[in-house]
Amino acid sequence: MHCVYWKSSYTGVEGHGEFIFSEKEVKDIIEIMNKKYTDILHSSIPILPPLNLKGHRCSYGDISFIKELSPKDTF
Repeated sequence: MHCVYWKSSYTGVEGHGEFIFSEKEVKDIIEIMNKKYTDILHSSIPILPPLNLKGHRCSYGDISFIKELSPKDTF
């Protein structure tokens, strides 16, 4: 799934819609919107798959982090 991302060239304000479009649908929409609204840049954002962190420990913000297997699953 993809969504339409937009950014105003005048104000720099940006945002995006909902992740409801296929890749082909979002490309068609972006092409139409960029022709109709030339002062706003439209592009797409895909939904990224979730990270698989099962079995690993992590300490957020710790710059000395070393990846190691956990003794048991964390999720």
